[in-house]
Amino acid sequence: MNEALSLRNVIANVFTNSSGKLLIDALIMNYLQCVLENTLDTDADSISRATQTIAPVIHNCRVTATLEEAEEIVANLVCEVCSLVSAHGRDSAVSLRLDDAVSVSQQVQQAAATTEYWKGIQTARDLGMQKLQFQMMKSTEKARALAEKRRAKGKHSTKEEAPAPDKDVNVSQTKFVPRTVQAIRLDKVTLAYGKNVLLEDCDFTFHFGRRYSLIGRNGTGKSSLLRAIAHGEITCLANKEQYKMLYVSQEVAPSMDRVIDVVLSANDDYVRLTTAERAIKAAIDLLEEHLMRLHSASHRASSVKSENPASRTLESLLPEHVLTELNDSTFSSMGASPSTVLDTPTTEALLDGLGVALQQRYDEMEAADIFNAQARASQILAGLQFTPAMQIRRTKEFSGGWLMRVSLAKALFVAPDILFLDEPDNHLDTDAIMWLENWLVNFPQDKLVIVVSHDTDFLNQFTTDIVFLNNKKLTKYSGNYDTFIEIRENELKNQQKQAEKQEALQAHVQTFIDKFRHNAVRASLVQSRIKMLNKMEKLFVSEDRAVPPFVFPGPEESGAQFELLSLKDVEFSYVQQKLGGFCLKDINLTVYNDSRIALCGANGSGKSTILKLLSGMEKPDSGVFIRNNKCIPAVFWQHHTDLLDLDKTPFQTISDFAPGETNNKYMAHLGAFGITGDLVFQTNRTLSGGQRSRLNFALLTFQSLPSLLILDEPTNHLDIETRLALAEGLNQYTGAVILVSHDAQMIQSVTDELYVVKAGTMTKFNGSFLDYKEHLRGNVK
Repeated sequence: MNEALSLRNVIANVFTNSSGKLLIDALIMNYLQCVLENTLDTDADSISRATQTIAPVIHNCRVTATLEEAEEIVANLVCEVCSLVSAHGRDSAVSLRLDDAVSVSQQVQQAAATTEYWKGIQTARDLGMQKLQFQMMKSTEKARALAEKRRAKGKHSTKEEAPAPDKDVNVSQTKFVPRTVQAIRLDKVTLAYGKNVLLEDCDFTFHFGRRYSLIGRNGTGKSSLLRAIAHGEITCLANKEQYKMLYVSQEVAPSMDRVIDVVLSANDDYVRLTTAERAIKAAIDLLEEHLMRLHSASHRASSVKSENPASRTLESLLPEHVLTELNDSTFSSMGASPSTVLDTPTTEALLDGLGVALQQRYDEMEAADIFNAQARASQILAGLQFTPAMQIRRTKEFSGGWLMRVSLAKALFVAPDILFLDEPDNHLDTDAIMWLENWLVNFPQDKLVIVVSHDTDFLNQFTTDIVFLNNKKLTKYSGNYDTFIEIRENELKNQQKQAEKQEALQAHVQTFIDKFRHNAVRASLVQSRIKMLNKMEKLFVSEDRAVPPFVFPGPEESGAQFELLSLKDVEFSYVQQKLGGFCLKDINLTVYNDSRIALCGANGSGKSTILKLLSGMEKPDSGVFIRNNKCIPAVFWQHHTDLLDLDKTPFQTISDFAPGETNNKYMAHLGAFGITGDLVFQTNRTLSGGQRSRLNFALLTFQSLPSLLILDEPTNHLDIETRLALAEGLNQYTGAVILVSHDAQMIQSVTDELYVVKAGTMTKFNGSFLDYKEHLRGNVK
């Protein structure tokens, strides 16, 4: 490492903007240096606390646009410092400290001098992994130091405990022990939700070593079936306690816990050992302070009036949670209790005993591979686009889509024997979906996974068997979704042919009966035909009823093509001259009256911001934005369903949205989007996610003839048939469409132009969406 590279250089490089301006003054620089120097001597929790301490200061100095961006930048800075410690060792870390003051101009010059150095190592460095390596290094150093101390005193010992089962509201898990491979067997199962029967007298077997995709219409009972199996409501698995079984639901509850901790909490050994480690270290710190007071009191002759520290007890010294954690597991083995008086010999003995206990925990951590578990959890989160800063944020700070990723990461981290994933692809971008596809393809062959999803391209990538829930029965089709469609179509054709043959035979027999019913000579033949007809069981023809297509009112078709709107060399940022401020530049797009455009890119890349620019919700900072007076946009945002009043009915919702129309007009417009019959007068709370999306589509097109539909993730929560209905409706729509989606089938069937938003700009991709996915796979390889 360059010997001139100091901790101040690192800070200056991070807080220098693209124009070379340092955005913090000397006072803030010194403050950051002080905090970071102390961070070099702390553990993982202190890294998180350092981020939470520094970020508000940076944000209050108006260096970033939001507190979240400040946390992102500061977390990366802390990880950068820790990575240097990990990579170069403790002695080299000391060289990062600054002995003499440096002026702001010198800082900028030094930052510029080291830019090339940072560029060379930045792309190869996984900051999250470096942070975890630092944590492991510090824990290992402490463990070794304590081990040498205890071994010198002949007080080294170890203890092992078996892992306990995970307990979580959204996850059903049991302890794993070696066992023979079995299967989930449904034997004459009937499943009902209220008066609605979902499965009736059902027999089915899910075999280990298979990757099943459970499909069917919304409301047919897919999620209910998986929950019933996972929660033990259906007896279908022999020796269930021998398996780790997890069910990842669609809904995740936010909390004060950090993202990385939520994932790690799935490992019972991690929870048990780290909780014990924190309690022991807290007890050691307090007892060492108490011992210092004891020594100080023994040297003070005039301490008669002061409180005698030798009269304190464990109960009065330690916090309740520390005492509770250590009382039974640690103190009892030392012959101590909460009422033990802490004189000098007793305190020294307790410190020795706690040192041994701490070493035992470190030994157990090593045996349980806890440190590698931390790295693996971070890798899984990184695959789901969680940056190092996001991994240490509280889950309550995230939206539903990100919370789904947290729950998914927790499930992937546990490595269960049986895994149920309920619509895991909702709210995931293309990169994350491809990552999940790859993970599922490599799911261990001796285990079982069942996935509920409506993304047919996603299902095609990993599925070994399709399980179709229809007419209260489960039917298995070997192969992926495309194979299922082919087999199902042939099956329906054969059923129809057999039914037609039966009808023809029945008609022929009935004709004979009618002709000779009153003929005494042929009476016996007539009676035999009647018996044959009565015994003939009518063949059942499955009905895969298509969902009627959405009806989008649009402008009159024009033979001539013309521009609706255009963006030329547009730049936009929410806050100028700040670090981390979101920025788009060189955005060029022309939308014609018949355009069909798809925008793709990672979550947070700026797709929704471009939609806001196109709709007029945001104004460009520079560049040219031209909109034809014939351009009438209608915008569907993916979070629109969150704004519905759940206590109102669809009829009340649309009549409040646009009062003054006739009831027939309201009913007809709702019917155009599949809101018919009893659904019209049910509360929005009882509607499925797909039905709420239909209601929002009805609202955005009511009393208007939009010439441009702008759709942000419109397929979330829609089942396969409803997605097909949406695609058909968009293809029949006479205006232009701009679509943000990760649904390959939707993009392939509706759009003919593909733009990719990445690194603050937008470029046209010459190829289909499937070509784009292959391009991404090639980059990953």
